[in-house]
Amino acid sequence: MRLSSPVSRTFVLLLTLLLSLAHAHPALAIPIDPGLSCAFAITNIDFGAVNVFAGSQYTTGTLSIDCKKGRAYSWVTICPNLEYGTGDGNANAWNPRLMAHTTNSSQKLNYQLYHPGQAKIWGSYYWSHPPRPPVLQYQLNGAGQGSWNVTIDARLFSGQTTALPGQYLSSFAGNDVRIAYKSGKSSNCSFPLDIESPSFNVTATVEEFCDVSATDLDFGTAGLLDANIDTTGTISVRCTTGTDYRVGLNGGLGGCDQ
Repeated sequence: MRLSSPVSRTFVLLLTLLLSLAHAHPALAIPIDPGLSCAFAITNIDFGAVNVFAGSQYTTGTLSIDCKKGRAYSWVTICPNLEYGTGDGNANAWNPRLMAHTTNSSQKLNYQLYHPGQAKIWGSYYWSHPPRPPVLQYQLNGAGQGSWNVTIDARLFSGQTTALPGQYLSSFAGNDVRIAYKSGKSSNCSFPLDIESPSFNVTATVEEFCDVSATDLDFGTAGLLDANIDTTGTISVRCTTGTDYRVGLNGGLGGCDQ
C-alpha cells in the first residue's frame, strides 16, 4: 500500500503503536484497581494526667486501615497526612505542635507526633515544607482485602513548668487529616484514588501539683549544752501556676508530734 500523504503515514504509525500496546505483556501494564476502597480510623491520643515537673511524657495512638474490593494479592499505597491541628488557632505550628487550654486558649502545651518507632516527625505532603508522612505499602489477600494497624508515637515535651493546670486540646479533622491512597506499590501518593479524613483529638490534663524539697538541719558537734546552738536549713516549694499552698512542719520522727 502506498502512503500518499503525511496524514496517512501518521495514521499507520499510531495504529501500529496501539496494536503493540494491546499485545504487551500484562506484567508491564500499570496496575489499575478502580474498585479498591479503604476506610480509616484514628484513636484519640491522650497523655492523661500530666505532672509538668516530671520531664517528657509519652503516649501513642493507632491508625486503623481496612481495605476491600481490590484485586487478589495486589498492593495498596497509603500516605496518612497529619497537619497542624487546632491548638495554635490560625497559626501553622508544626515543630512543636501545640495544644491549647480549653478555658484559656492563650495557654499552650508543646507536643509532637512521630512515625512509628522513630524520632521522625509525622507531617504532610500538603505542606510546602518537610517533614512528610510515612508511605505505607500493604499487600491485599486472595480476597482482595486487608486490615492493618499503625502506631502514632506522641511526646509531650519537658520544661513546661509554667503551664496552667487544666485540660489541653488539639483537634484534627478535615484538612488536618487527609489520608490519600491508591492501588499499586509506589513511593508517593500523587494522583490518589481517594482521600479520607477521619477525626481525632490530642489531649492532656495538667494536674495541680507541688514539688517540695528541703536541706538537712545540722547542729554539728557539741559538748555541754550551756547555750543555744542555732543552724538554718531551706525548704523549697515549686507548684504549678496559680496553685495555692501552705507549708507546715510536725514533730518529725522524734516522738514529739504536736
